[in-house]
Amino acid sequence: MFPRSNLEVVEIDPEVTKIATDYLGLGARTRIVTYNEDARTKLQQLDEGKYEMVMRTLSMMCLCRTT
Repeated sequence: MFPRSNLEVVEIDPEVTKIATDYLGLGARTRIVTYNEDARTKLQQLDEGKYEMVMRTLSMMCLCRTT
């Protein structure tokens, strides 16, 4: 739907990332960058004004921007 968007996902548990890669069809060659760390810490490290949308789910944080 947004082919020029870049997605960054913050997920503290590397096993959740592995499940997404192995079982949910998230290929190794994707425009999604995943950080396996605490989202609260990661949010403090981000450049202000860089993201157009921040989504939070029960298990992960998704940071979206278009280029």
